Amino acid sequence: MMNAPGWSVLNTYATGFEADFVMAQLEAEGIPAVRDNHESTALFGLGFQGATRSGYTIMVPTEVLDEAQALLESAPDDVPSDVPFDVPDDEPTP
Repeated sequence: MMNAPGWSVLNTYATGFEADFVMAQLEAEGIPAVRDNHESTALFGLGFQGATRSGYTIMVPTEVLDEAQALLESAPDDVPSDVPFDVPDDEPTP
């Protein structure tokens, strides 16, 4: 997979959860993406989402690589502290 013609490596993530989150962001913007699981199935099985030695590499079509990189760079790393969270009325607030 790593040498697939027409595809370029976007990034490698430590956990499957991170990789899936990034793929969801890309796909929401209409950018196709594929994930290379490396050896993640060898020890823990297909559903494993934790960290692996080799990580999870995401590839996108080469023609949209710059767009994908810009999308990830513009995404906020965290929710600002002044943004209120929407707590349902039936749940106690701290």
